[in-house]
Amino acid sequence: MKGWVKVFAVLFFPVCFYFQDASVNSEEVELRRQAFQKVWQTVNDKHYDETFGGVDWKRIREIYESKAMQAKSRSEFHKILNEMLGELKISHIGILEEEDVSQIVSRSKTGIIGIEVKMINAEAVIFRVEKGSTAEKAGLKVGFSIKEIDGKSVDEILSKIEGYVLSIRASDKLKRLYQERFLQLWLEGEPGTKVVLEVVNEMDQRRTYEIERYKANYELSEQLGNLPPFPVVFEARRVAEKVGYIRFNAWTVPQIQKLRAAIKEFSDTIGLILDLRGNPGGIAGMASGLAGLLVKERISLGTMKGRTVQLNLIAYPQEETYSGKVVILVDHGTGSTSEVFAVGLQENGRAKIIGEETMGAALPSYIEVLPTKAFFQYPIMDYRSPKGIFVEGRGLVPDVKVFQTRKSLLEGKDLPLEMALQEILK
Repeated sequence: MKGWVKVFAVLFFPVCFYFQDASVNSEEVELRRQAFQKVWQTVNDKHYDETFGGVDWKRIREIYESKAMQAKSRSEFHKILNEMLGELKISHIGILEEEDVSQIVSRSKTGIIGIEVKMINAEAVIFRVEKGSTAEKAGLKVGFSIKEIDGKSVDEILSKIEGYVLSIRASDKLKRLYQERFLQLWLEGEPGTKVVLEVVNEMDQRRTYEIERYKANYELSEQLGNLPPFPVVFEARRVAEKVGYIRFNAWTVPQIQKLRAAIKEFSDTIGLILDLRGNPGGIAGMASGLAGLLVKERISLGTMKGRTVQLNLIAYPQEETYSGKVVILVDHGTGSTSEVFAVGLQENGRAKIIGEETMGAALPSYIEVLPTKAFFQYPIMDYRSPKGIFVEGRGLVPDVKVFQTRKSLLEGKDLPLEMALQEILK
């Protein structure tokens, strides 16, 4: 972990979308001038690719500076900065407003109904229902398709982020992830309040459910540098007598001991399934640490290279390493550190990868605070797999491609998970 405290490989997702704010005064103009200069100059000086992927970065300044300084609000100013950064067509770069970060943190105390939504064939499908949740008690089931939230159609809700998704030139995979995160936010609210959902059930009938939100009470990771606290979700169980299953939502410090304890608990199993679906990354150094619990000899997880530095990601075997089979589940929401970890074990022959192609967003980055109080994330190195393959923009290709369907979910089947079990038990 040493030396990695401020290097992150996680993607953040704005939850507010550019509303008008206070009128522009001379002090605000100066703050924006400093912020624009900071963003443009940082990319100019620190971007890992001195050619900027063929983009004329000086010309980009000429196009966007006056446009940004004429913005009618600070939020619009940040939106234009994101458009400028989008010209580079890479991940891990963008502006996250202070209000967005506050909402990320406040989600630990917000009201939820206990479901997870996935976009499957352009439908908002319930992918997971928490046991004991108000959603389960109300009768919502995995595989139900959500059509309306509080009287607004899913299409109408998602149209609110369409402009933003276009402005940052999001890939189809990243767009799906934004849509899922945005719908989750629409389901949340004050504990004790109710949300009304219109869904299509297993009989293809439209039904309406009124569900009360309850307090989430997520554990929060500590703040590291300018990486804000992050809700911690962790699950470890046996999916068969001799098969362990681990799922976690991000690579944050509190997960380290949980992962160690779970892998030790599953030491008697013949196989371990690591579910990284929807995991967008986190602290880059953790990938080597976890890999070290799974290998018997030193391996490379690839290299990260900047303008003046190159880092070799090495996983060193630790005491009592796990010796059973390893299968990793991935999908369009698997990004960054999760991709580094998965492709590293795949190319070293230590793990089988099952699921969908991953996000293709594998750049280590820094996060700084701008004079306008927004958070500025930017990559400082690229990443190549152990075999020298660029994952950025491409993603990880699974050994076995398995696509989840609404039909299978309605039948109580998690197809990638079932395929992972078959792989281990064969």
